[in-house]
Amino acid sequence: MRTFLLLLLAPLVAVMSLEESKTLGGYRPVKFNDKRANDAARFAVDFLLENKPKEAGKYSFHDALLGGEELSPFEFKVKIVQAKQQVVAGMNYDMKAIILGSDDKCVGAFHVQIYDQFGKLKVTKWGEEIECRSAVAMLKLEETGDGM
Repeated sequence: MRTFLLLLLAPLVAVMSLEESKTLGGYRPVKFNDKRANDAARFAVDFLLENKPKEAGKYSFHDALLGGEELSPFEFKVKIVQAKQQVVAGMNYDMKAIILGSDDKCVGAFHVQIYDQFGKLKVTKWGEEIECRSAVAMLKLEETGDGM
């Protein structure tokens, strides 16, 4: 009986081990309320405001963040709508973030990759702008727990 159970369970254990090994060193999902990931998202927006990288011009919301619509850095918040992380010599974040005004309406959303080398943050890739409608839908999925 024991041998039969072992033979029956062996393929299941092998498949589970194979699935685990596929993600070793790869990206893993991050919860939308993860403090470090949210700090990285806020860093990206602050970087847009303070340094005005050439990539900032591709975001239609950039001028609104600079005050075109009377927003100050304290009148908006940044939330992650989708994110994954990869452990390296530090942490890589690949995320989509939404910027909300004081009225909780979407100001803009974007895809960004950030490298966190033990507290030293660096944007490694500015991604595409995301439509507010899509970002709000992703945020609702995350907040209800259906996004993971």
